[in-house]
Amino acid sequence: MNNEAAKLKKEVHKKIFATKEAKRRAKKALGNLQDLVLMQKASEKKNSNHIQENDIALLFLFGN
Repeated sequence: MNNEAAKLKKEVHKKIFATKEAKRRAKKALGNLQDLVLMQKASEKKNSNHIQENDIALLFLFGN
């Protein structure tokens, strides 16, 4: 293998490694984003349930 081919091969390996690293980071970021979405949905549901409980309590207090 001549010098030019060796350089190209080395560059290709660097790009493959960089691509694999980028894919790994993207998967991790996606996982983090999914966790955040689930936490947000759980928080919204908790707040919604809390509001409904307060509304029911007020209805009993004021008789409407």
